[in-house]
Amino acid sequence: MSDKRRATRYGAFFESADKVASSKTEKPRKSPSRNEAAMKREQSASPVKKTSKSRPASKSPARSRGRPKSKSPARVVKKETKKPVKKEVEEVDEKKAAKKKEKTPNVVIEKLKTTKTSKDEKKSPKSAEKKEKTKTSPKVTRRSPARSAKLTAKSAIDSDPDFSPRPVRKTRKDAAAELRKSASVSQSRSVVDASPEYSDTDDVELTFKRRPVSKLDEFKEFGGQWGCLLMLLLLPLVTYGLHYYCNGRTCSFRKPNLNDFKQLSTYYNLDLLKFVLPFFLGVFTLNMFPLGRVIKVHTDRGYSEYTFNGLTLAVLSGVAVVVAEYFKYNVVDTVLRNYNQLVLLYLVNALVQSVFAYVRSSYVAQTHWNPFAKTGNFLCDFFVGREINPKWFSLVDVKLVHYHLSVITTLLLNCFFLYKNVKFPVLETELELKMHEKALYLLQSAKFDVAPLVLSLLVVVYCLDLLVFEHHLSKTFELQYEGVGAGCLLRYAVFPFLTSFVAKYVFDFKVKLDCWVLCVLGTVFLLALVTKRLANKTKNDFRWNPSKSLKVKSIPTFQGSRLLVDGLWKTVRQPNYTADVLCYLSLLLVVLGRFAWPPVVAVVFSVALLVHRALRLDARHANRYDSAWQRYCTEVKNLLVPYVF
Repeated sequence: MSDKRRATRYGAFFESADKVASSKTEKPRKSPSRNEAAMKREQSASPVKKTSKSRPASKSPARSRGRPKSKSPARVVKKETKKPVKKEVEEVDEKKAAKKKEKTPNVVIEKLKTTKTSKDEKKSPKSAEKKEKTKTSPKVTRRSPARSAKLTAKSAIDSDPDFSPRPVRKTRKDAAAELRKSASVSQSRSVVDASPEYSDTDDVELTFKRRPVSKLDEFKEFGGQWGCLLMLLLLPLVTYGLHYYCNGRTCSFRKPNLNDFKQLSTYYNLDLLKFVLPFFLGVFTLNMFPLGRVIKVHTDRGYSEYTFNGLTLAVLSGVAVVVAEYFKYNVVDTVLRNYNQLVLLYLVNALVQSVFAYVRSSYVAQTHWNPFAKTGNFLCDFFVGREINPKWFSLVDVKLVHYHLSVITTLLLNCFFLYKNVKFPVLETELELKMHEKALYLLQSAKFDVAPLVLSLLVVVYCLDLLVFEHHLSKTFELQYEGVGAGCLLRYAVFPFLTSFVAKYVFDFKVKLDCWVLCVLGTVFLLALVTKRLANKTKNDFRWNPSKSLKVKSIPTFQGSRLLVDGLWKTVRQPNYTADVLCYLSLLLVVLGRFAWPPVVAVVFSVALLVHRALRLDARHANRYDSAWQRYCTEVKNLLVPYVF
């Protein structure tokens, strides 16, 4: 619509509004007839004076039908014709000019505003009173709650000189800055208000409730840098020292012979490297291929994919050893003869890999770092590990590679003990027997020691349990939150030798054990292993099936997960670690046949590592779940031993 048409429309509206307003204020006038309007147009058009006589209005019934009766318009015209004609013409011109002005857009808008206000006042007289009140009342501006609170506090301080302001609650950043820089009282007072009524010399003590900047910053794993240094020294030194003092000849703590450390053969053996390096390379390469179960897990850092092919790798490694023995490569004898060099090789490999992992993490964005390895201290970050799931070439999971190396090595070592413990007779070539007859003959005539056989078999079963059910690790602390640092890699490196230490001790010294001791040892070990597997399976099923949380007792957390309080998990907070501790403690019954301190120290050290790990996991959960974990601790009060610890 053009401006001209809009203006004409608004002008017609204003004219009708003016007529309505004037009709309400003035006395009602009868509407003139059409003859009167025609006479007015003739008078305005002709400049000649007209007589006072005018044509009478037509009284035809067709035109006047439906209209109210009115006085004769002739009288009105006669009164108007008494005035001179020039004045009438001037008045008509003025009216036309006024109408033209009224049709301009600005005037139209102003009239529209005035007519709306006049209509509102006439319709609701209360609105006019409200507008008058708003004009007289002071103007109120809208402010945020924080701004209004600050203004009210300042006005209270200005009005009352004895007013003692309450300190403003500071943010985490302000609190940390004050604690570090020890800000003065004047700076803390300027946070409250900037009034000149207070000065720096006022002897007023302001107390602020200290709130920790971050629980993560205060929480230090392994006791800070000194704890990390202690663990970094203990893990390799204790493991190598135990095997140095308990070799095939003697097993006791004695003064070390320094001449042994001057020879290079003490540290490495080339024949051993020929077998160990291909084993490392084969496990590393085969981890690229999905030869087992592939599981995709959602973590705090997004989605992670794990390939659990440990059992396949163990079978392939065993087949490779059998083939090598068949072709007279003597893999078993080489490994057992250079056992201490093998321990040292694994320890050095773990330290070198941890250095590579630390250097590699500097090329990764800090958002992908382990939140517990951002302290800025080299020892802490190096030991805890900056990355949680690093991958070489985006294919090989470093953590799973070392985990598989650790478990498969433990399995192979105990299989070597079994192989060397059992002695089969040499078949005579003259005897012609069938295959099943040969096998039966070998089993009947085989010679072996019972104690080494039982101990090695128990450890083999323990390793097979880890490999068969390794997919239960998918949602555990081990894979999702443990950083790949010196602590993690050294723990994987010492696991085969600490777990196999008692079996090797019994194998080397041909320890004789009574039948009841072996029965008790085996029963406790197997019951603990079954308990551990049931606990891990229950936890794994609970985490993978959230709907199952409605059927079992659990405690919700603010992170959206739930804490299991059912079955074995309502007796202690870490039943899987309790079962693991029982497995190691059952091995101490071996000393009843022949006592020696190194096996005892090995078992106690392994148990201490498990207890420390359970305590560290408990502290992490307390830091992560906060109030929900406190509720969980009231439900399940003990960590490892019911009613004790």
